[in-house]
Amino acid sequence: MTYQWRLRMPSDTLWNLGVRYKLPSGNSRYDHSRAININNLFDLDYQRANRLLGERPAVYFAYSLNRSGGRR
Repeated sequence: MTYQWRLRMPSDTLWNLGVRYKLPSGNSRYDHSRAININNLFDLDYQRANRLLGERPAVYFAYSLNRSGGRR
């Protein structure tokens, strides 16, 4: 028996933040949306379950364009 179930890791609270905004389509045939996501918001040093260091803060931007059911 290896007693792997007894593995203990310190606990941390990791904060991520995400905001998404969908622009009003009006008479357009397309829906536009923009998003920003921030991972590890407070730059916490932490270990993952495999005992490697966690990621540094990262900022991601996204834009999407979808065909809507509006005027054609």
